[in-house]
Amino acid sequence: MSDEMQITPEVEDWIRKAEEDFYGAQRLLKHTNPTEYNLVCFCSQQSAEKYLKAFLTAANQPFDFKHQLEKRILPPCINVDPTFEFIREYLRRLDAYSVDFRYPGNDANRGEAAIALKTARAVREFVRDKLGLKNEETTADDDRQ
Repeated sequence: MSDEMQITPEVEDWIRKAEEDFYGAQRLLKHTNPTEYNLVCFCSQQSAEKYLKAFLTAANQPFDFKHQLEKRILPPCINVDPTFEFIREYLRRLDAYSVDFRYPGNDANRGEAAIALKTARAVREFVRDKLGLKNEETTADDDRQ
C-alpha cells in the first residue's frame, strides 16, 4: 500500500459493504432457484464497485456516486495507480450486471452468475492487495462448483 493511502473508518465501511455484497453473492449462488442468479450478478457488480470506492477513499480521491465502473470509477483509480488498467475488462463485464438482469426481459443463468462472481473475486483480490489487506480464501462452496 502506498504511503499516501490510509485505511480510515470510512474506508473500512466501504470494505465492509463490499464484503457483504461479495459474500451475499457467494451464498446466493449456492441456491438452485434461477431467480437468484440475477441477484448474484448484481451483488457481484456492487462488490467490485464498493471496493473501487474504498480504494479511492483511501487515496483521498473524489469519485462519482454513479455505477459505471469502467467509465466513471476506473479512470480516477488509474490516475492514482496506472496498474488498475489490468482490471478494465473485468469492470466492463461487471458493468452489464448493474442493469441487465435487474429489470424484466433478461435473466441470468447459473453460468453467468458464476462468471460474475469469479470476476468480482478477481477485482476484490486486486483491490485488497492494493490496500495492503490480506486476501483470505473465500468459502469452499463458492462459484468454483
